[in-house]
Amino acid sequence: MSDAGSNSRIPMAWPTIDMFPTLGLRPQIGRLPVPEDDDRVVLISDKLWSGWFGRDPSVLGKSYFVSDGMKQIIGVMPPELRFPSDDTMLWA
Repeated sequence: MSDAGSNSRIPMAWPTIDMFPTLGLRPQIGRLPVPEDDDRVVLISDKLWSGWFGRDPSVLGKSYFVSDGMKQIIGVMPPELRFPSDDTMLWA
């Protein structure tokens, strides 16, 4: 993941769009992806939100280079979400 000033390796996962609603998971702020989002959006973990963004809610709607292109942050998942591993901090 990178912004204008830095690059960082962020553990991430690529779940299906149905995974979050199927498991009854909702973001603490923001929204879940919808089919129209295609592959242009990401959800971030509470840990990434705290560490990189100082829990600033204005992170929603901002775009960052993630993996293969620019992605917009649309939601912050709750701290208890640790799927597929404890290290995961971003879902694309």
